[in-house]
Amino acid sequence: MTMGQGSSKEATRNFAEVFTSPHVVFFMILQPKLRDVMTDENKVILDPAAGQGQYGCSELVWRMFYTALDLPPRERVKCILTNLSNIYHLELQPKNVDWCKRHLLATVCDAYEFFFGEPFLYFMEAAKIIQSRVIQCNALEWLAENTPAEKRDKEFYNGIKDQAKRGFISKACVDRILNAKNQQQSLF
Repeated sequence: MTMGQGSSKEATRNFAEVFTSPHVVFFMILQPKLRDVMTDENKVILDPAAGQGQYGCSELVWRMFYTALDLPPRERVKCILTNLSNIYHLELQPKNVDWCKRHLLATVCDAYEFFFGEPFLYFMEAAKIIQSRVIQCNALEWLAENTPAEKRDKEFYNGIKDQAKRGFISKACVDRILNAKNQQQSLF
């Protein structure tokens, strides 16, 4: 699969892999709930199904625009590298991991030159950060291994209660889940 051409039928069938167009990604990022995340380079973003990096690259460009545009050059570079460090990309397919890394590196260099009119000279630093932030793994397993059990359980139960309020799951299902919680049985 080449970047920007979408998923193959085989990838869609085997891994539910679909291509998210830049228009959809920008629509997602412009949602009011994400605005404060986009304007704070210290907030961590996790993309659990990174694919070729469409969402992560768009996040990076928006963060560069919101957080680094008015800074002096030295602070600007530090801010951009901090932004890059605080976006994690998880992807199951090795081929997509490689695409995602290349796409992110090209994006940071191109966006920097576009916004600031000069080449990005911190290519190697950015490449090292990207290497450590684009991770080939099963996202659910990675989240389970990298999140404390109490936090996982709390977020899970809060999500269950929210889904019940919206009518997406039955009260009987919620009761069974909360009963397991009260008996101190971890669901993970």
